[in-house]
Amino acid sequence: WDLNIRRVITCTTRGPRTGEEDGRDYCFLTREEFERRIAAGDFLEHAQYNGHYYGTPRRFVEEQLAAGHDVLLAIEVQGATKVMEMVRSGRFPYPDSLVTLFLVPPTLALLEQRLRRRAQDDEATIQKRLRSAEQELAHWREYDYAIVTGDIDHDVAHAKAILIAEIC
Repeated sequence: WDLNIRRVITCTTRGPRTGEEDGRDYCFLTREEFERRIAAGDFLEHAQYNGHYYGTPRRFVEEQLAAGHDVLLAIEVQGATKVMEMVRSGRFPYPDSLVTLFLVPPTLALLEQRLRRRAQDDEATIQKRLRSAEQELAHWREYDYAIVTGDIDHDVAHAKAILIAEIC
């Protein structure tokens, strides 16, 4: 199945991690540029997470949907809540097109192991991320589907199966 999916490259004010590329993994912006773009209405949604802004470029999403493509937004709970509220309130031009997936770690202990194995955050950041994850997990029932994460191939296969079912 060709799912015709376009992944949105999220904008952020955090710095790139090792191996990340501007325009491929994220669009890295200064805080000033991000705030200017918020004021201009350039984001479909935006939120602060762990002290940094993250946002979904509105124009790209709208252009891709208008061209008949499906769009993948990899966003956290605050941003997803904003998008779901836009759809429910009728402020989103494609209300029947939203399918939400919540990625759930098998356990918080396994999530902690994954964060530590990644070796990109200091202890304080790891603890902050774990507290945030615990709070976010309370929202999984608000989504259409939940995927208990395994390896990347497992997660992609389950997401693809969900999207194929939704298309059918």
